[in-house]
Amino acid sequence: MCSSDLGLKYLRLLESKGNEFLFEMNMGRAAIEELHATVEGRDAVILNVGNPQCAIFSDNFDFPWQQVGAVVERLPRFPNRTNVSFIRVVDRHTLDVRFFERGAGETMSSGTGSTGAAAAAFARGLVESPVTVLTPAGPDRKSTRLNSSHT
Repeated sequence: MCSSDLGLKYLRLLESKGNEFLFEMNMGRAAIEELHATVEGRDAVILNVGNPQCAIFSDNFDFPWQQVGAVVERLPRFPNRTNVSFIRVVDRHTLDVRFFERGAGETMSSGTGSTGAAAAAFARGLVESPVTVLTPAGPDRKSTRLNSSHT
């Protein structure tokens, strides 16, 4: 069990290899608010995974995505600000993601950001379960048990 901003989360140890551990945790329900949004001229999904997320799809990270994230975080359409994920679809089971979190800026990883990125890609039909989310801090595996819904 661990405590988060979203309350207590229960983890189940699935695998242990030396100093590497694989846990399963229910991140809660992902609510898709807008499946096909355009944000700052970019293709995006607006969703909530316990906190607001703007998932932006991109073919690469060869642009100042940190600056774009800083602008998107504070757009009027997000009155409480938003976390921003930049998603590159690698294949049907892999996403490469960068994170810009509200109030923190660029981060190496994000549990809710990874969940939001996977939920957005699942909702768009771009990936299938299971999905590995590649982050600068290491991989994060997700499954369709995210139970995303459209609101």
